[in-house]
Amino acid sequence: MKIEKFLDASVVFNLFIAHDEVIGDIQSRLASDGLHLLEALIITGLFFEERQMRPSELATTFRASRSNMSHALRGLEKKGLIERKTSSEDARAYFFNLTKDGKKQAAKLIKVFDATQDHFDKAFVSKKINQSLRAFRKVYETVRYPKN
Repeated sequence: MKIEKFLDASVVFNLFIAHDEVIGDIQSRLASDGLHLLEALIITGLFFEERQMRPSELATTFRASRSNMSHALRGLEKKGLIERKTSSEDARAYFFNLTKDGKKQAAKLIKVFDATQDHFDKAFVSKKINQSLRAFRKVYETVRYPKN
């Protein structure tokens, strides 16, 4: 097809395909535990932070909309992986932290994320993966180009 040459050189198309493949692979690994990527990120984030976190803080950290974050947090609560705590200073404010089951799940998720990282480290060799990460960061930093 004539378009293939254009698509092969297209940054946008190649980012789309890479995103689709990588996220699809991770989602399939998480599906056995009944989790989506955002839920897995929340669990591992709470695990590594070792503290209660506000929904808005989680949304900002993971670049999720407040409605997506709210949906993910409700799902994790129903699964018994996180619990909501009301602030002692402000009854309107609340925080989330991991339950005992959530901590166990975090250990499993870290292995999934580490395996994915190891795969890319081997595929790109450490020096090249760092160059690739810098290139990806440059891409999303420059996406804010002027719109006419």
